[in-house]
Amino acid sequence: METQLSEKAVAPYGTWTSPITADLVARGGTSLSGAWLAEGAAWFLEGRAYEGGRVVLMKASPGAEPVDVTPPGFNLRTMVHEYGGGAFCVHGGTVFFSNFDDQRLYRQDPGETPVPITTEVEGKRHRYADGRVTADGSLWIGVRERHEGDRPGDVVNELVAIRADGSSEPRIIAGGRDFYASPRISPGGTKLCFLAWDLPWMPWDGCELFVAELAADGTLGEPERVAGRDGEESIWQPEWSTAGDLVFASDRSGWWNLDRVRDRERTALHAAEAEFGYPAWVFGMSSFGFLENGRILCAYDSGGRTSFAVLDPETGDLRDLDLPYDSVSSIHVSVEGSTALFVGGSST
Repeated sequence: METQLSEKAVAPYGTWTSPITADLVARGGTSLSGAWLAEGAAWFLEGRAYEGGRVVLMKASPGAEPVDVTPPGFNLRTMVHEYGGGAFCVHGGTVFFSNFDDQRLYRQDPGETPVPITTEVEGKRHRYADGRVTADGSLWIGVRERHEGDRPGDVVNELVAIRADGSSEPRIIAGGRDFYASPRISPGGTKLCFLAWDLPWMPWDGCELFVAELAADGTLGEPERVAGRDGEESIWQPEWSTAGDLVFASDRSGWWNLDRVRDRERTALHAAEAEFGYPAWVFGMSSFGFLENGRILCAYDSGGRTSFAVLDPETGDLRDLDLPYDSVSSIHVSVEGSTALFVGGSST
């Protein structure tokens, strides 16, 4: 039997029509980010290329498969600083998040449909990110970006306090700087730290870390600068320990090393030619968290390699952990310090 072969096609370089398109390749990808631990479960963001880049919050309870928390029609992405990040936080099982389509802030109680707690502003002109909720669950405190016009100078960044039930308009608690980030509430709920910086600097060029007294209604006292300087010293990921110490990475040595402020006294925790912090392109990035014994679980880069380690802040001892990951990000440790969640990657 004679078999007829298809005629060979010839086309100039770069014009070949392939059934494998960029869209086909991208649709198969899923990205993970935003690790969070709360209510005994692991929460994380799943970016779904096959849904047009929609970002969904997932929840994995012990012994169970991850399930979607975000219902259809919602997309957890914020446009603050354009790059976004820090689009959600979890408090007592309730999720607070920024929705991409309208940039409003929403509250989603367990098993319920999300409800907006900010008013709708035409053109996505009010945007929210990087928030935390007070211990009593009454206030969300975070970054708001207002677009009052179409020119770059019409953009205003500020820290705001928002009633968790959406019963009142957002109240500005800090303003006047070009950019804000990382508002974090102390364990006792009486202090707030935050980062601020001005143009032309990027946060990795230099920014300032402030601490202010925080009243029950969200009002701030006079902020006190405790570290950092625009264009001179960059601060990364300020976090409160359970003991009330303020820990952060500073590049004043030329490397992002971890420092601590305790009773207004600043101490370097471990001097090394290594990076414990990274350029903050987006909100919500994290490279360390606090364990139950007061030690710090951290990731750092040295010699082109990422290591996972435990740092004793009292002695400065750094002990590497033998884990099969070449990259580690989004480290989050539970409030009690007994469990850690992170995004890890390996080349094999």
